[in-house]
Amino acid sequence: MDYHILKLGYSAVTREVLLAGEGASQAWVPIYAVLVKDANHTILFDTGCNDERPGNLPYRCPPGEGLLPQLALYNTSVADVDTVVVSHYHADHFGGLHHFSDCHIVAPREGARRFFSGWERCALVARHEELELTPQIRILSLPGHADNVLGMLLDTGSEKILFPSDAAYTPLNFGPPVRLPGLCADPLEYRASMERIGALAKEENCKIFWSHWPVEGM
Repeated sequence: MDYHILKLGYSAVTREVLLAGEGASQAWVPIYAVLVKDANHTILFDTGCNDERPGNLPYRCPPGEGLLPQLALYNTSVADVDTVVVSHYHADHFGGLHHFSDCHIVAPREGARRFFSGWERCALVARHEELELTPQIRILSLPGHADNVLGMLLDTGSEKILFPSDAAYTPLNFGPPVRLPGLCADPLEYRASMERIGALAKEENCKIFWSHWPVEGM
């Protein structure tokens, strides 16, 4: 099994969004997706922004970055992807999904009706549930940042990596102690998810890939 981190540009947020109490100065955060390939599947975890219509999100994308160029870098096309995992319904994670209308989709149950007209065809993961996507890939529920956030625990055979998405923006949030982001739907759930991330890192002896790190301006 191989995995690749896809670089999907940068969005600008206030430092307050990342760390409560940090103020309104601007910071640029990287946006990533994860491409996982084995003998039977090509799986994409998150899709980044909609490059053509990023909306109100301040966004920049250097040459060679962005979803389609990054897939091509690893000899992969949209048509090759059979499964897309949507970690949550924020524009920098969900915006590129329009490229994958024929894929199997794994997404949070909470909020699905707002985004999928044919949501019944998706595999929807409820808050605090878990899905074994393949024997090497577990999809986890890590709510708090949003009503539900899906993370991915990947076992390549030689290493294990936890991708918590925005359940943990940066190691600064993780601590210890845990530092809440300014953008947080439920602080209690957020702290509980952070505890679970820490427990998984110890139990599975896995490394953590932070969803928006390193941050320019912090």
